Amino acid sequence: MRKKQGTMALYAAVFSLALCSCQSGAGNERLAQERLEQENREQGSWEKENAAQESGDVSDAEERGKSQEEVARNPLKQGEERDQGDGGFHIKAVQNLETGNELLSAAFLKAGDIRYQVSFDLTREGMESDRIQCAFSMRNADHSSYYDSIASVEISTEKGRRSYEIEPVFPDGSSYMQAESGEIRFCLDGPAGPYISVKGLHELDGDYYPSSVFQGSGLMFRYLTKADLCMYPTEDLWLLRNEIYALHGRIFQNEVLRQYFETYSWYRGTTEPGAFSEDILSDVEKKNVALIKEMEDDPNRAMLDGSNHYGIEDLPFAPYLSYLGKYDETGLSADLTQAKDMGGYYVVQGSISVPASITPEQLEGVKAGKEVEVVLDELTGEAGILTLDPGGNAAAPVYGYILREYAEDQGCETGLWADYKSGTYQLWQTSGDTVMKTVYRGDIYLLKGAVTGGDVSLEGASENQRLIFASKGAGERSGGETDVFGNHLYYNSRGHFTAVYYLGD
Repeated sequence: MRKKQGTMALYAAVFSLALCSCQSGAGNERLAQERLEQENREQGSWEKENAAQESGDVSDAEERGKSQEEVARNPLKQGEERDQGDGGFHIKAVQNLETGNELLSAAFLKAGDIRYQVSFDLTREGMESDRIQCAFSMRNADHSSYYDSIASVEISTEKGRRSYEIEPVFPDGSSYMQAESGEIRFCLDGPAGPYISVKGLHELDGDYYPSSVFQGSGLMFRYLTKADLCMYPTEDLWLLRNEIYALHGRIFQNEVLRQYFETYSWYRGTTEPGAFSEDILSDVEKKNVALIKEMEDDPNRAMLDGSNHYGIEDLPFAPYLSYLGKYDETGLSADLTQAKDMGGYYVVQGSISVPASITPEQLEGVKAGKEVEVVLDELTGEAGILTLDPGGNAAAPVYGYILREYAEDQGCETGLWADYKSGTYQLWQTSGDTVMKTVYRGDIYLLKGAVTGGDVSLEGASENQRLIFASKGAGERSGGETDVFGNHLYYNSRGHFTAVYYLGD
């Protein structure tokens, strides 16, 4: 899988804005008010949003699942957005800003207009430099899986300093109003959570929050499915649908909605209802609005087996739940031929895998000519040996390393990339495919209605998704597939998969 993935799309679908906010019913408003009060109590810091790892036994999975159900209204779990600490990476610029390395792995979205994004990376000088690269981008108008560069600037950080004057460089022929200079402030430890404040750069001005704090940011990343939404209460679907508009700064006339979204630090009401145009929404967002509304109006949406209504509490916690959500990529491989129908879900046999990695200390050993063992299967102990590529250019490698089995003289060219979240180096091979290690084998839970798809982007994979099983009530496999595999997984708070995508060449 390639390391940088685009995640959104556009389409000229039409959906009545009148459905988005105004008519909900007293029951919805009362329940939404209760949920508002609950979420007021539960709002936490960035550190809480990016919780620490749990161990891998079933009881921990249950405890984690219960916690997620209590604190997360949106159960669209993307297994790619959980921080694990900074590990062995000591990055001078990040330390000067007195924050964590997640600064380099997060995408910061503009409050009130999430089409704009700012991100940070190392300069060519590497981790020992006090300079950091800042890039501004905007969602592509025609291919919203991608972001177009607007401007970039290098910032020379100083210990304890949070505010910097910047003079961004705009591409030649840029249509954006170009300012000679502006200000960027790193507000990373306030009561409202971490954010980046930009002033003096015209369209780029605003407050930018890490995507992980946007409850509904996943709503613009992919086309949702009925399996994603079938267990939401009606009032939650109502709030979820309106969240798409809230992300784009729509002001709400409905008092419950207004109060609800104003509790979120990322919400900025910038556009009156009469001035708001759905043209600002992508095809993904428009289609998701329509699907959510369809599910709101379907009283039988949770009738997964055709006769019984299921709630999230009716599902067992998955034994592999603690392995999900820790890495930018998590692998799933499952055999569909012996699926067991459990009513609301299927049980199949399969495995879960995560990226194989080495520590910075191990990398230093490899560079010094040592052989380093890389675990490829935690259950069997299978491992490979990583060495320098004797035929490569260590100073400027394309791959730079060789990964081979113990009994082999020949191996496969292998590259490394720094995972700032875990503080390790992950291994990759041809076309950017991540080297994975197996961490679990056994029962895999697929919610009825779960889908699968593949593409180089999440938008494309979800646009062409298909049911894993042909119908909710029968175990017939859609398209006759005998297995399912993917590296980009979606699941509910009990660990039952709703979508399995493969992103890559």
